Amino acid sequence: MSHGLAAARANGIDEYLVSSPLLPLTALELAGLDPEGQESQWVVRIVLMLLAWPLADRAAERRMVESFVSS
Repeated sequence: MSHGLAAARANGIDEYLVSSPLLPLTALELAGLDPEGQESQWVVRIVLMLLAWPLADRAAERRMVESFVSS
């Protein structure tokens, strides 16, 4: 998946992702966040980053995500 996202970034999908109203609405659905707020943009950016740039050690990545989500 990370290779596909890297290729998509090279093709200019960044602008689409930043301006798409669907991504903040997804954050609203998943976490109850205001789609107009900074929190929803943060969630979207973090999820995309995790998809595009995963850690090699899946267990370490899970621990990292859990430590931030639980705090």
